[in-house]
Amino acid sequence: MKIAIVAGIFPKISETFILNQIVSLIELGHEVNIFALWKPAADEKIHNTVFDYDLLKKTYYFDIPEKRFKRLFAALEIIFKNIHRYPKQISQCFDFQKYTLYEALNNLFKIVPFLDGHFDVIHCHFGPNANEFIFLKEIIKNTKMFVTFHGYDIRLGLKDKGSMYKELFEKIDGVYVTCQYCNDMLESFGCPKEKLIILPNGIDMDKFSPSQKHNGSKVVITTVGRLVKEKNIVFGLHILKALVEEKHRHFEYYVVGDGYMREEIKHAIHELHLQDTVHLLGALTENETIDVLKKTDILLLPSENEAFGVILLEAQAMEIPVIATDVGGVKEAMIDNKTGYLISFDAQVAKDKIMKLVNDQSVLDKMGKEGRKFVEENFNIKPIIKRMVSTYNLA
Repeated sequence: MKIAIVAGIFPKISETFILNQIVSLIELGHEVNIFALWKPAADEKIHNTVFDYDLLKKTYYFDIPEKRFKRLFAALEIIFKNIHRYPKQISQCFDFQKYTLYEALNNLFKIVPFLDGHFDVIHCHFGPNANEFIFLKEIIKNTKMFVTFHGYDIRLGLKDKGSMYKELFEKIDGVYVTCQYCNDMLESFGCPKEKLIILPNGIDMDKFSPSQKHNGSKVVITTVGRLVKEKNIVFGLHILKALVEEKHRHFEYYVVGDGYMREEIKHAIHELHLQDTVHLLGALTENETIDVLKKTDILLLPSENEAFGVILLEAQAMEIPVIATDVGGVKEAMIDNKTGYLISFDAQVAKDKIMKLVNDQSVLDKMGKEGRKFVEENFNIKPIIKRMVSTYNLA
């Protein structure tokens, strides 16, 4: 099967779920090409897997000029080179009953690589990206189109009760969501039930395997997430402050990720006198993150908004108990009181849950083993991707 994967930025350090899907499809024998609206920043780290599978050579970037005259000149060049090959499809891009001139030119810049590719499936990640390409559904009628919603795109839809996705829901063949919470949200937006498919993010159980820790009396707590408001890292700092004040154990808090709140978080670290406890490690590759998790005793996810939380699966697969705020679909990615604890936004309550684990190694070990079992049974990526391919065929 020939499959086109559409992303915003590719490769993106924080979107391993897209990368893992691509690799799994390739390993199943499918031909995969990637289409990205933008290249990553020049200084952004890239996961080793991108190079292992030579994915940059499989990636097409849409080079759409920003200036009006350059855009018009480039559009004329595309028409001149391709009108004899695709006269009907190119003329459909300029249906001014449906599109403004700006939209028509954007469509023109995007359509030719998909016409050349003769894809069986176009799979977009994130609702706004799918909105950019849904025009293809009317022009390339034999190609099936799917979208996966991941979380932030659902939060965007809350502003207008999902009306921004009205056309998308009407035309798309299938809509994947990672959990029941996201399913319910999109249903409330008006997405037809028959188009919704719950397909959780999966992980490679071999890659995320348990390891022996040698922390001694030190307790290592780790948070993995972008330094943005939704990830609520400052709440994590307040939990660590409460733990440090117990003075029974030595705690280290590793924060993996980067974002616009970095300076604000650094200021909070100083305000709370946690300079010797908190380590901002920045954005790391998947392999580097695994190295951090190998030293981790407890994973903390303090998010105020979280659709699912793939890092919960990765940590549990490595037999690390998880402490997570009870938001979004988080409860679907763990088992409360069995593989970790769900918490409210109360730092003292969170501190007590962590101390419960810290003070009883047998509980910590048992939760770790239950976590790996839970992930193995429900989130192993290989059967999940096979199920996804089967839904391609059914649509």
